[in-house]
Amino acid sequence: MHIRKEDITGLILAGGKARRMGGLNKGAQQLNQQTLFEHVIRALSPQVNRIVVSANQYLDFYAKAGFPIYSDIREGFVGPLGGIETILKHRSDIQWLFCTPVDTPFIPSNLVATLCSEAQKNKALAVFPRIGVQIYPLHCLIHASLLNSLVEYLDKGERSVQRWLNAHSVIVNLETSGNEFININTMEELLELNKVKFS
Repeated sequence: MHIRKEDITGLILAGGKARRMGGLNKGAQQLNQQTLFEHVIRALSPQVNRIVVSANQYLDFYAKAGFPIYSDIREGFVGPLGGIETILKHRSDIQWLFCTPVDTPFIPSNLVATLCSEAQKNKALAVFPRIGVQIYPLHCLIHASLLNSLVEYLDKGERSVQRWLNAHSVIVNLETSGNEFININTMEELLELNKVKFS
């Protein structure tokens, strides 16, 4: 099994309710003169063949970037897995899907390649990273053939990304400080990060 960049679609998960940010559009929030959405696009674009977006609100905002936007097809908010299910059902051209939330603007530039290497080595249909004891299941690489498993899992009322992945995945241990996986949940966290100058 050889995974090429041309085989990988990047999915930006922007369909959450952002409760801890008062329901604001997380992707539109500014960090060092760029929106979080723009930061994620910049980090993700060199690593994948194409980008799609999962969003249930603020569709006009996300559409401005020119990427296909998909809202959850499953009724009721079921979390990130609902976005993944929707993309895989809509896009039969997807072979591998790399997911990343819109509120993690500093993902490593080699993350997708590292996950691909581990998937190939282990003949795994899903992989996600771990740093020390901290795991990051929302930064997962999954094969499209897992759609049926995902549908069955959601039909049973399950919602946990990690529990679903555990049945199919291997975990990649990364040697890094973990700062690249900082996610921004509150305005206070965003204001604090805005005080830091990034290159």
